[in-house]
Amino acid sequence: AETKNYSGPMAPLKHWWRRSTYRRLYSGKRLITVSKGLEKYIIEDLKAKPLAIETIYNPFDFEEIENKALEKTENIPDEPFIIHVGRLDIRSKRHDILLKAYKESKIPHKLVLLGEGKDKEKIQQFIEELDLSDKVIMPGFSKNPYSWIKHAKLCLLTSDFEGFSRVLVEALILKTPAVSTDCPYGPSEILVEDFSKYLAPTEDYMGLANLIRNAICSYLSIDIDKLRKFSADRIADKFLRMVNNFDKGIHE
Repeated sequence: AETKNYSGPMAPLKHWWRRSTYRRLYSGKRLITVSKGLEKYIIEDLKAKPLAIETIYNPFDFEEIENKALEKTENIPDEPFIIHVGRLDIRSKRHDILLKAYKESKIPHKLVLLGEGKDKEKIQQFIEELDLSDKVIMPGFSKNPYSWIKHAKLCLLTSDFEGFSRVLVEALILKTPAVSTDCPYGPSEILVEDFSKYLAPTEDYMGLANLIRNAICSYLSIDIDKLRKFSADRIADKFLRMVNNFDKGIHE
């Protein structure tokens, strides 16, 4: 489940209906969440009462990601660029915050928006309004985003909410610096310890602009070993342990 923001006169009723629906859905069941933040949301915010709940992160095949990043991909700019990967959905991905932060950062790098979505025309209009038409590249959807991410100088996430955030982990696996908004679930479990300084409050495009400048100038050394908790083999081990424990509970 993701958190969701509603607006308009019916917003309180929609919010109540959503919470009530998910509270009933999650109560009395054994649950797996993709982040600790979602686990906390289900227990503390929704007040659901599951039989059991455990967080198991999305699995990542490090070798496959690294190999795909080496494949030749057309249209990747020769000049330095930073990247945002995701569907073109302003409401959740907050391209408005992204573009304002990018403009405020005043970095010389181009900005690549990799993805497709319903808000493509709105985003293009906003780009024109900010006088960024000659600096923003929108190549559309790519079957291999890893090559784009690997060549980028920085990967950005500007969402208001996420269930997790695969792209941040993928960027770090490829040793591409990553900066993100500190939305409720996901980023703060990926950009941990000293890397937490690369998290900006949601809506704070000025703070995000500062982080973009700082990350471009200097970024912490990325230790792949610290990302191994997201590796497919370790995630598989967690699932197996959980299943074994569940079987023991049935037969005891």
